[in-house]
Amino acid sequence: MHEFKYGVDSSVLLLIVDVQQAFISFETQHILPKIQELLPGYAHVAATQFFNPTTSNYRKLLHWKDCGKHEPGFSLALDLPDRSMIFQKSSYSCLTPGLKKTFLDLKIQDVHFCGLDTDACVLMLTVNRVSSWISRIPLILRFEQFPRFTKYHPE
Repeated sequence: MHEFKYGVDSSVLLLIVDVQQAFISFETQHILPKIQELLPGYAHVAATQFFNPTTSNYRKLLHWKDCGKHEPGFSLALDLPDRSMIFQKSSYSCLTPGLKKTFLDLKIQDVHFCGLDTDACVLMLTVNRVSSWISRIPLILRFEQFPRFTKYHPE
């Protein structure tokens, strides 16, 4: 596990969006070490973990069966610090009541976020931010541009 650096800003949280085994491909694997390098710079780290319920439309309509809670693709693809918080979700958005409570309890003032699927879940976080409780907290994308994730999204 990684140790936190002494003196990091406790009002800043790193939010890692759905960096799971199911989403790692040749096009995305190079991003993992970059995210891993960020971890010691944050006093607070949270990660979202997408799960695909057996009754979901992803399974019914798209026949995408990965990310069930007992499937290998569900597991996170990073070595997170012990104090990290993990929020499971079954939709694009990660702005849940649990995440809101965490932000308030920890007095978070800035959220830096990163993820692989910038055309879906990471993008949805920024869209939801406009009309939600998180709008007062600046969000900063830590990387410039990632290749579009296409492994499981039919074109």
